[in-house]
Amino acid sequence: MVHPFFSGRAAGCVSSNGDSAAGALAGQYCWQRARLFPPEARQAIFERIRASGARIVTVAMGSPVQERFMRDCRCIAPHALYMGVGGTYDVFTGRVKRAPARWQALGLEWLYRLLCQPSRITRQLRLLRYLGWHYSGRL
Repeated sequence: MVHPFFSGRAAGCVSSNGDSAAGALAGQYCWQRARLFPPEARQAIFERIRASGARIVTVAMGSPVQERFMRDCRCIAPHALYMGVGGTYDVFTGRVKRAPARWQALGLEWLYRLLCQPSRITRQLRLLRYLGWHYSGRL
């Protein structure tokens, strides 16, 4: 049996996602309203993940926060598979609306999200810088 552990920053997702996942997966959940878990709580959360025996740990905090969280947690619980799922649970639970089907078909869901959430522009610009580094071989 697979033992997942769901971790993220949006407390409202836990009951919505937990209820929908409960039928298929028995898992443990740890959510924090803030973007970051408080430093004093991080070790306790890592220990909780280790003690749960989870084989799959999903982390929904957004990049690069979730990548750092997974890197640090992996030192405590190295045998789990870690997946950074970003805002996936927000979409699954209806907290964030997906782009209309036509936008999705055209591959423009990212643009729709950017128009709906202008605060994302800084992160999008960082992605362009990364692509520049990648294609120029400076990565």
